[in-house]
Amino acid sequence: MAMGCFQRFVSASKASQVIIDEQWLVLGPGNWQGKLEPSTVSIVAFDKQEVSLSGDWKWQLETTKVNALDDLLLSNCVNGDKIEIKCSKSIALWCEKPILNWWQQNG
Repeated sequence: MAMGCFQRFVSASKASQVIIDEQWLVLGPGNWQGKLEPSTVSIVAFDKQEVSLSGDWKWQLETTKVNALDDLLLSNCVNGDKIEIKCSKSIALWCEKPILNWWQQNG
């Protein structure tokens, strides 16, 4: 899977994100904040890790251990306000609307 190659690149380097196209983004470990247009959003965890979702998610998630490719992070919704993702390892983010340049890493 090519997405796994991007994930390994982010994990092994100092890169904090890799933009794959306007709908796919690989984010390195950390606290991420941004705004997305109202849409459906899915997160793919490639490794067992801790993830939390707060802010404008329809289904928020307190810090939870997830497994690789866990369906717990699929098909969430945002309404256009600020969201936050905290992840202990790299993740891929898919959004049905363009997501470029809307992300900021905080720590």
